[in-house]
Amino acid sequence: MAASDKDTLIQMGFTADRVEKAIKETKGSGLQPALDCLGTYSQVKITSYYSLTLRLCSHPDDGSEEKDQPVEQTTAEATPKDEKPETTETEIAQSLKCDECGKSLRTEQGAQNHAIKTGHSKFSQSTEEIKPLTEEEKQAKLKELQEKAELRRKMREEEEKKREKEEEIMRRTKGKDLARAREEYERSEAMRLAKLQRQQRQEDNIAKQQILKQLELDKLERQRKREEEKKAVASGAGGVAAGLGSILNKQAAKPSSAGSSGKAQIQVRIAGKSPLNNTFESSNKISDVRNWIAEKTQLLYGEFDLYTPFPRQKLDDDSKTLGELGLAPRAALVLEK
Repeated sequence: MAASDKDTLIQMGFTADRVEKAIKETKGSGLQPALDCLGTYSQVKITSYYSLTLRLCSHPDDGSEEKDQPVEQTTAEATPKDEKPETTETEIAQSLKCDECGKSLRTEQGAQNHAIKTGHSKFSQSTEEIKPLTEEEKQAKLKELQEKAELRRKMREEEEKKREKEEEIMRRTKGKDLARAREEYERSEAMRLAKLQRQQRQEDNIAKQQILKQLELDKLERQRKREEEKKAVASGAGGVAAGLGSILNKQAAKPSSAGSSGKAQIQVRIAGKSPLNNTFESSNKISDVRNWIAEKTQLLYGEFDLYTPFPRQKLDDDSKTLGELGLAPRAALVLEK
């Protein structure tokens, strides 16, 4: 017998152990022989069970020592001698009946299934014998069970499709949320970078203006000194030769003092941070400035480069002094990592 026949019998209300017993008795010859076997077995079982129940109910226990005696003996002693026991065939329970809807049920298992499906709870014994199903009724019952099984299968498939659809909607929603979050992050990052670039340009412009202003001051200072020298020459103090000698000596001494004994005020600008300021000797080398920056910023010596903002030029020759690089008396540098 196929496994589907066994499931069909269980769905018809028979217990699994009874179905297996019927399959063994019919040697797996098919659904119809098993149904016939189950019908005969149910009728015998109900008859024997309810006949015993009626005998016990008709002679209740009075609390005497007779309760420990066998059922047959108790029933015989409790029956008057002039009366015959009422054990006729018409009083033997043949089935169960639902008092609420009047449906007759063949087995106790069927009554339990009926109670589960309908919610009915009132049942009574019935002497009405339920006739075995005809071949047409069995085929109709089998067809009904198959239709119900097919309906349940379709319902499961629909529920599975619905669940898959809901999961797909949730997956797409999560994907959209992730894409939206990614776009939001990229937008904020672009805004942050643009802000840093604007700040860098503003700082570059400020440094350029400071350098131009300093160049203008140096130009005015040189003009003033030339005017004073012209006045000194014109006044004849010390003669023309002395005046020329003094001028030549000053001009010759000027690069030396600027390159060796002058001061160099250095400002280092770092993107996103406050600028660093310090005063060095013009004779200090650019490597001294790099060491000072590394100490202040906790950066390694080779992790950054220094540039002059205007004109932009990389300071990569650590052997030159600040005076030789034109960074005295003051200059602004840009640090880039």
